Amino acid sequence: MPETVSQLYWFWRDRKAVVTNLITPLTNLLCAYGMLTWLIARIGYTAWGLGFEPASWWQRRLIQLPVGLLLLQVCIRMGCSSRVYGWKFAAAVPVRILWANIINFCATAKAVWMFLSATVRGRPLIWLKTEHAYPSRAALLTGRRRLGEILTDAAKLSESDLIGALASKPPDIRLGEHLVRLGKITASDLYRALSEQQNLPLGKPESGEISTAVTRAIPAKTARSSKVLPFRVVAGQLYVASPELPSESIANEVREFCPLEVRFHLVEPREFEELADAYLPVETP
Repeated sequence: MPETVSQLYWFWRDRKAVVTNLITPLTNLLCAYGMLTWLIARIGYTAWGLGFEPASWWQRRLIQLPVGLLLLQVCIRMGCSSRVYGWKFAAAVPVRILWANIINFCATAKAVWMFLSATVRGRPLIWLKTEHAYPSRAALLTGRRRLGEILTDAAKLSESDLIGALASKPPDIRLGEHLVRLGKITASDLYRALSEQQNLPLGKPESGEISTAVTRAIPAKTARSSKVLPFRVVAGQLYVASPELPSESIANEVREFCPLEVRFHLVEPREFEELADAYLPVETP
């Protein structure tokens, strides 16, 4: 029974806007018409055509309640806006509310039309997801500190060791890997520095954060070869644990099986192997 009540509530909450968004502009027009005619009646000392005298106390309160709630809501919005953007911006809240109502009306009307059209024609519905244009990760990382600088600032590596490692590093080996092989830093030192440089969360996810169903979002063979393990979905985003730095090639491999936006969570290689052994099925030859 509680589950049924919960389902009914969410059904009502998510779909009540289909009705309210369509009638809100009409109520706005009626409100504007009422205010205008009331003002004209007051100036001309004539009777207001839309007015009536409430017969009882509860009728007066019933009329005053929604008006009071509306004014309270507008005042709260203006107060919150003014704390961030100032009173000039906050003063336009009533205008923006009306404009938002028009936008919601147009969006809802279009959605209803698309649904009815698809239903009548027997065509599947198409999800029109808003496309957001964000700077690429390479652009966001422009100006970030170099790995060697982070390690030396954290006193994990001396300047002389850094210079020596740069001079002896083979061209096909990354600096961090070369430093670990030389014994100048530990793998933990390297990944803490990479986490700071790349602005990525670091550490093996707790078992409570990992969904077994999500770990099967991509084939185990692909997960092991790409060194990426999906572990949870939050707000339409797929979180993956990987010892590799984020790259478009890895993200594209994941998107072949799951179209959600990919969010990387950095883990050390040994931690990734532990996760893979725990959650990825062993493939038999």
